[in-house]
Amino acid sequence: MTSKRAAALLALADRVDRGDGDLRDLEIDVAVLALGFFVIPPRYDGGRVGYGYINPNGQQVIPGHGGSQLVPEFMRSIDAAATLVPEGWEYTFQNVNGYPEATLTNHTIQRTAWSAAGTLPLSITAAALRSLALQTGGE
Repeated sequence: MTSKRAAALLALADRVDRGDGDLRDLEIDVAVLALGFFVIPPRYDGGRVGYGYINPNGQQVIPGHGGSQLVPEFMRSIDAAATLVPEGWEYTFQNVNGYPEATLTNHTIQRTAWSAAGTLPLSITAAALRSLALQTGGE
């Protein structure tokens, strides 16, 4: 049975594969679901939504405090997307017949996550989300 978090990760991976919607919104959704960022209510101008997270020391990090709250550009940067690959997963990023592919394999749990989206960063992000889903009870 698939957990709620795993189902949400898989649904988000499908959205990333398709490039659904604004890429920045997708990046924020990835940061919230995969990295534990959270949305805080608008504070100053009434129109902005701030994104923050809980750091490894258990402290809340919010906009305007050190810049570490910035959401990486997972959909535009191979380096940023690669940070989503979980520890212990082997990866292969390649271009097959003009299609960028990302394949992640974990031999310990004997599972593979794969994606062939429109760009390599999209493929890496989608495959990483699927690998996270597999680790958290996804089918």
